[in-house]
Amino acid sequence: MKTICLNFNIHKTERLKKYRFFDIGNDNFYFDDLSTRDIVEKDEKNYVKPLLETLLDLAEEAKGKFKCSITVSGSALDIFSDAAKGVIDLLKSLAQTGSFEFTGMPYYHSLASISDKEEFMTQVRMHSDKIHELFGLRPTTFRNTELIYSDEIGKIVYDMGFDTCLTEGYGKAIELSGPNVLYFNPAKERLKIITRNIDYSRMFQDALKDRKLFTPEYFAQKVYDFDEEDQVVYLGINFGSFNQETLDRGELIKFFKAFTFEILNSGEFCFSTPSEVSKTYTAEYPFYCPREISGFGRTFDLKPWQSNELQQEAFEKITSYGKLVKLSNSETLTSTWRRLQSSDYFYFMSTENVTNSTFSGKENPFKSPYEAFINYMNIISDLERRLNLKIKEDEKNKLSNQEIMEIISHYEKIIVGLKQKLEERGE
Repeated sequence: MKTICLNFNIHKTERLKKYRFFDIGNDNFYFDDLSTRDIVEKDEKNYVKPLLETLLDLAEEAKGKFKCSITVSGSALDIFSDAAKGVIDLLKSLAQTGSFEFTGMPYYHSLASISDKEEFMTQVRMHSDKIHELFGLRPTTFRNTELIYSDEIGKIVYDMGFDTCLTEGYGKAIELSGPNVLYFNPAKERLKIITRNIDYSRMFQDALKDRKLFTPEYFAQKVYDFDEEDQVVYLGINFGSFNQETLDRGELIKFFKAFTFEILNSGEFCFSTPSEVSKTYTAEYPFYCPREISGFGRTFDLKPWQSNELQQEAFEKITSYGKLVKLSNSETLTSTWRRLQSSDYFYFMSTENVTNSTFSGKENPFKSPYEAFINYMNIISDLERRLNLKIKEDEKNKLSNQEIMEIISHYEKIIVGLKQKLEERGE
């Protein structure tokens, strides 16, 4: 039986406050907590909570036959824990059903996989630990930020203990066999690769955007029409896609439920988690991907975050602070540095219209890419100042300790000399 592999992606980024040049050296906090809380509380009520409740209802109504995976960033978990604890409770309820798989990813939705292997691995471990802490599950499937993938990234995540990886169905690797079969990493053949069906995912997003385009029955029939050799249809959906003012959430939920039961009642398809797909099907084809691909933008590469000099300079600057962060040995500064690595901040600096038909739901809080760049560079300039001050302070303290030891040694020698003189005088 063929299967549908649904993956819901949930991510939230902290809003940056307006940070001027004259704030450098005078303001050590860079995040707009009030704005972030207001947005998250609105989103929780508007679409996040209703959709999670729908997934929970489907799992119960389908008696375990409805299954899917969820990717939720560490930054989103932190924000929900602070401003929308009801979302965390719902995610815990989903985990307890056994019908939902939580996938691994870099904690801060960062681009570390393309710049810093050690930092990338650290953030992935942090995320896995957080998922285990909250939900009692340890991820075995990996989904990188915006589906970014390459052969090298695949090797890294396999060596970290993941056996399945989700990515975009794009490029020469799928030209012969298409996106609906199971692949493997050519260097790590035990790592299974599940590639997203771009056309079907876009059609699904378009159906959510305008339910008049497709009925649930028509949409299900499109699945049945896939080739006989096809095994799995990976359908990736961003939760942010539901955050549109023109959408009727009640109608969306009805549409999604109708589609789900149309599939289940057909007897031709079932729903599976990525881990189940890897265990059920055999990967017969290598997925060759020497350069990074992504699941975002028109060209499915790194252009949404790396297309212009503003983005490149900002990314190279924050990445270069890694050595300073290690030398600072400061948990506060390290946490701040990692929070500022969110890919969204570089996306806001884009001068291209990178949004495709699978609209992202990312709202740019800045009026222009240049404004986003200046604000970000002011912030990380202050971060660099704080890192250097911390390192200098530590070096000063170390030097003072050395001087103290030299003074102690000096007086110990004097004392020994005085004792010798007393002994010579017979006193």
